Amino acid sequence: MNFTEEVKTELLQIKDEPCCNNAGLSAYIKGAGTLDVKQGNIGFTLSSESVKILNYFAEIMQKQYSEEPYNVSIIKRIKAEFLSENTRGILLNLGIIEASIDGGVDVNFGIDKYVVENECCKKAYVRGAFLASGSVTLPDGDKKIGYHLEFIFSSYTQAADFCEILLDLDLMPKLIERKGYVVYFNSTKDVLQVLKVLGAQNALKKAKKVIKDRQNKNDSNRRYNCDMSNISKQVNAFLKQKEAINTIETTIGLDKLSEELKATCLARLKYPDSSLEDLALSLNISKSCLNHRLRKIVEISKNLS
Repeated sequence: MNFTEEVKTELLQIKDEPCCNNAGLSAYIKGAGTLDVKQGNIGFTLSSESVKILNYFAEIMQKQYSEEPYNVSIIKRIKAEFLSENTRGILLNLGIIEASIDGGVDVNFGIDKYVVENECCKKAYVRGAFLASGSVTLPDGDKKIGYHLEFIFSSYTQAADFCEILLDLDLMPKLIERKGYVVYFNSTKDVLQVLKVLGAQNALKKAKKVIKDRQNKNDSNRRYNCDMSNISKQVNAFLKQKEAINTIETTIGLDKLSEELKATCLARLKYPDSSLEDLALSLNISKSCLNHRLRKIVEISKNLS
């Protein structure tokens, strides 16, 4: 089960109030449904790859409107058709269609403001939209996959209205046109906030753990790279110092140096793997004093080259 499926499975456990059920159902019909006109009635078909998701909304239809699908089919996707004398009124109530002046109906491509009048209903609408067309990814191992959460809409009007709902919930979505209209988030902070709004608490905990583990891994890598850089600098410094000491020894000899510099040269050669701190301790001097002596030794070797 991928992370998107985990989130959707968790959302199916949430029990909403009747007003929120309408909001979620409206979002799902708009995102994963089609309108049908047969025998003078207008109804709709719900579609999904998940039996659980379809059952979830079928149960809402039964609970809210005492409606059951008159036909269920499985051709690639599972479909449940709702068509009766009541489905026209249901679609009107859900803001999917609206009455026209001539007595007919028009499709409402946007989101009915009365369906999402309350904050709880806005959140339920976001859940319904996610169950219809949402997806979320988290970084997985060493794969170059970032944090990304999106909703896909076929209508720009609905996508724009959906962005307004998200803004009302203190979220900052982005909108692009890509095989439809995609409302998305791609920062860790935003993805966590959307999961919180969705009410997916378990998924939120998992995402936070992934973020924390990834941060710890990045910190560990940075420390390792820093340590390797320091080691490289120490090795280069030692090689430079050893070369300087060899130059002095083969030209004028170490005995020509002052006792302090000669002792430093001999200590450096005797303890090649010692850090500056340990080397300074062996000479009973400070680290800054040792650095001064080593720079002096390198300077003398340059003058002899």
